[in-house]
Amino acid sequence: MQYQLVSSVETQTVCKNMLFLGNVKKPEIPYKELTDLSLRFLPKRSLIDYNLSIDSQYNINSSSEGYYDPEYIYNYTGYWNDEIYRLGIVYILPDNSLSPVFNIRGGYNIDENSKYSYEPLYKNGVRNYLTISEDNYSIISSNKNPIKLENAKGVITLKTYDSNKGPNEEQPYKIYGIKIEIDKLQKEEVLNELKKYTKGFFFVRQKRIPTTLCQAISIATDKHNYLPVFPIGNKKSLFVSQLTGVSYTQPKETKLSIFKQLTDVGTEIIDPYTGTTKRIAGSDKNLAEVSLKENTEYYLAESFIDSRDRYITNDFFSRIRPIESSKVKVNAALCPEFELD
Repeated sequence: MQYQLVSSVETQTVCKNMLFLGNVKKPEIPYKELTDLSLRFLPKRSLIDYNLSIDSQYNINSSSEGYYDPEYIYNYTGYWNDEIYRLGIVYILPDNSLSPVFNIRGGYNIDENSKYSYEPLYKNGVRNYLTISEDNYSIISSNKNPIKLENAKGVITLKTYDSNKGPNEEQPYKIYGIKIEIDKLQKEEVLNELKKYTKGFFFVRQKRIPTTLCQAISIATDKHNYLPVFPIGNKKSLFVSQLTGVSYTQPKETKLSIFKQLTDVGTEIIDPYTGTTKRIAGSDKNLAEVSLKENTEYYLAESFIDSRDRYITNDFFSRIRPIESSKVKVNAALCPEFELD
């Protein structure tokens, strides 16, 4: 969108849904000065700890509720690492009008210690300006080791934090923020120069252009029918014990009942294969017992029918079945927030 700043007009009229202005007076904006001064603002990565302690039952054991707290979401929604963002600055002019957006400095893979090109504001008492390449908007500098892809368009990416571990480990997750500062060698000088042309300023960000489509959980599929399956551990795992109701402390030859009975004892049902009526006996309460092998990892699959009597059922525990890890492959992802335009 293109627009013009107008402080006042002598005449105006509307024709065919268009506004025409005459004798326009525009505010005086020192573009050259503000363009250069804006590039003295240097973005850097800022990390804060995500101090949330939560157990497997989703009980929060910390003073902070993290992203379960709306106020925390408002104050600490972070940026994506490796995504591209564009930052700018808007000035409050002496007449209280707002300037257009000016670009600040940009760079690739920035972190807390990123070093940008340095150019003094004055040389021998004469105003000194940053040199910008017209081909790719890079900063032309005599510095030997400037930040990679340093640019005059405010385009940045954030470097990935190398030691990002889980929230219940010694090193908590990190929230990615952006800190904008001026080189300490010229901070006071730049701010005093800005006071000549502006009353204040604030930073803005261009609408996010997602290069990361979504977050996903990698899952496996059954090699035979390609159904999604989820890991549940081995015979010793807590999940298997909770699922089956049988503890590993029982003898090894004990068979684990993976499925619960669909119908109560004494219920008459019709066998879909023979058409005959049968009554569920007490002995039928132990359904589809299977023996879990020692030291074998299992995955959980779900069927639409009861595991033994082959009836269609809505009961979850009657449909689930364990599959050995040798019969699955990890080649899929579960994307709960995925959207494709």
